[in-house]
Amino acid sequence: MVLSLIAQYKKLGYDISLLEIQKLAYFLQRMGQKDLKLNYKQYLYGPYAHNLQHLLHELEKGYITSDKSVLDSKPLDLIFLNNDNLEDISKFVENECSLEEKGRLNKLFDLMSGYESPFGLELLSTVDWIFTSNMNARLSESEIKEKIKEWSQRKNDNFQITHVRAAQKRLNEFNSELLYA
Repeated sequence: MVLSLIAQYKKLGYDISLLEIQKLAYFLQRMGQKDLKLNYKQYLYGPYAHNLQHLLHELEKGYITSDKSVLDSKPLDLIFLNNDNLEDISKFVENECSLEEKGRLNKLFDLMSGYESPFGLELLSTVDWIFTSNMNARLSESEIKEKIKEWSQRKNDNFQITHVRAAQKRLNEFNSELLYA
């Protein structure tokens, strides 16, 4: 499933770093992909799950490459998909993924539509994390912005109130697909 996410993201024309893979996997898990078992925490670029790197390390055996081992990579280090395996990834999704999993992938692509950039994915996941860590409380835009400021100055500088408003609206559109643990 993670390989399919990487392949779809690459089709959009973006380079993909560990950070974007983290955000895509975060939302895949939030939409119900339970077998990932990723332990997300509120880190600088968070939400971020260190144990995702172990899964990606296994994928370095022919499916992905990077300038250094994924285990030694930093969040902004680029990950490259081995294009020779694109057909195998498509066949895997077609033949091995359930209808529910395929639907989940499609919903994830719908969610990130318009938010495909690294900035957009970090914005969506940051606002979503704030929702979930506040027990899905109905926080105002200014309350979310204050929590972003508490999280990190970098995020506060990057995410303006208009960005927060747009992300909040998008997440509300997908509220029924985002599972709250």
